[in-house]
Amino acid sequence: CSSDLALLLDIGSWNNLTGTPWARRTAVLGGRAGRQSRQTRRERPLDVSGVGTGVQTCTHDCELPITLKTTDDRALVGLYRAPTVDDNALPALLGLKTLLERRAIIDLTRMQISFTGPGDTRIDYSPGTDTFALMQAPSGHLMLPCCEYGSASSSTSSSDRKSTRLN
Repeated sequence: CSSDLALLLDIGSWNNLTGTPWARRTAVLGGRAGRQSRQTRRERPLDVSGVGTGVQTCTHDCELPITLKTTDDRALVGLYRAPTVDDNALPALLGLKTLLERRAIIDLTRMQISFTGPGDTRIDYSPGTDTFALMQAPSGHLMLPCCEYGSASSSTSSSDRKSTRLN
C-alpha cells in the first residue's frame, strides 16, 4: 500500500477531511473490490482553512469503503466518512474526533495504532516512563501543558531532577 492510498493521522484536525481526487480514486478501487461508495451534497457548504491556501469549500460528504489489515493479518472492512474539499489534492485525514471515538492508541516507537475495545485498557510501560496529562484546546487540538513551574519540587536538587528536551 502506498502512502497516497492511506489515511493520514491528523490529531490537529478535529474532523475527517479529504480531497476529491483521493475520494474518487478510493471509490474506484473499492468498486473493483465489489464495494459501494456514496457521495451526498451537504445542506450547507463547509468552509475549512489550514488545508492549503486560504479557505477551501466542501460541498459534498463522501462515504468510502476501506479495508484495514491488522498486525496479525486480519482484514477489517469498514467505511471512511468525511467532508470532501472540492478539487483539492488533500489526502484523507483521520481527525481527532474519529480517533477519540475509536479509542485510538498511537505507538510511535513501533509505528502502530490500536483501536481498543470497550472497557479499561491497560498499558504496561517500561521503567523510567514519564506520562503527562493532555488538555484539549477550544479548537480541538491536543495540548501538553508546559508551564507547571509551581509543581516542581523545591526540595529536589537540580542533580536529582530529570531534564526533558523536546527538540
